[in-house]
Amino acid sequence: MLLGRLLVTSDKPDERARGLDILERMAKAGQFGAKRELAVAIRKDDPVRARTLLEEQLWPDPGGAPPRLAEMLIAGEGGPADPKRALSLLNKRTDTTGAKAVLGRLYLEGRLVPRDAQQAALLLDQAGTWDLDARTEVLRILAANPEVRITNSKHLLYYATEAAELDEPGAMAALIDLKLSQNAQFQDRPGACKLIGTAVGRGDQTLTQRLADCRASGPRRARRSVFHI
Repeated sequence: MLLGRLLVTSDKPDERARGLDILERMAKAGQFGAKRELAVAIRKDDPVRARTLLEEQLWPDPGGAPPRLAEMLIAGEGGPADPKRALSLLNKRTDTTGAKAVLGRLYLEGRLVPRDAQQAALLLDQAGTWDLDARTEVLRILAANPEVRITNSKHLLYYATEAAELDEPGAMAALIDLKLSQNAQFQDRPGACKLIGTAVGRGDQTLTQRLADCRASGPRRARRSVFHI
């Protein structure tokens, strides 16, 4: 099933077709999670069938299907919009990382629930256990909302640093912005300047001016570790 999930994201039509075939066969064979993954794969091209598959899996796949279906219900994909039911599905599954991620984004945007950046950060931080995108979103929330606090700051910075070192998409920029932000829990301009130097060295020319600003602030600030936590 993992192979099918990977293949359906390919830009090559033959690879995507092979991935869909794998997921179709596994769904027919009753493999746990296969219908959910098939629904995710065809959601854009065939939202009606995708929504039907997720409806069928609400009880067999309580951790994976409800968050995906909730997203479709909110957006009105594959059928009428039903945000009230979507919110009910999510609140019933707050013990799953998938539901936490969707709920966190709703709190951040102020959709269906009052906007609450603190709650959004809490939920997305928990969802980040299995979701790299959620981890990166938490960094952005903390940078844009200096009043937000989390309890596991060292844990968050460890994985944020790891993602930046591995050059995961958006991870370096998010960590730099957090260290340059007014959030007292994470503010670290010297560490940010080291990260900027690393990013420019990798070829990111969008940070050239920031690097110049760092150098203008004096060499004393550049003595700490590149990935200072």
